[in-house]
Amino acid sequence: MIRPFGNRHGPHAAAALLVFAAATGCVVAPSGPPEGSYLETCRNVEVHRGMLTADCLRADSQTWNRSALDLDRCRGGGVENWDGQLTCGGGGYGYGPPPPPYPYGR
Repeated sequence: MIRPFGNRHGPHAAAALLVFAAATGCVVAPSGPPEGSYLETCRNVEVHRGMLTADCLRADSQTWNRSALDLDRCRGGGVENWDGQLTCGGGGYGYGPPPPPYPYGR
């Protein structure tokens, strides 16, 4: 027997789950990198387990620096590139050297 592609609980199950989540106040984490001015001067942007990593242009506009930012330590206000270092906008903190390479290939 051939089954239609999709959720085995029917086409309305996903919609019902979203309505339930909205009604109970559940917050769904956004997908993709967070907003911020760093997107104008950083490349190879990745988010993995709450850690934002990117290659960011330094103030000399020639040198790229690999940087990481623990997004759990940011208080909002977006993410910024400060001379090649990812920083939290709005008074947050959390920048530092990038984490060790992940155990999987890119």
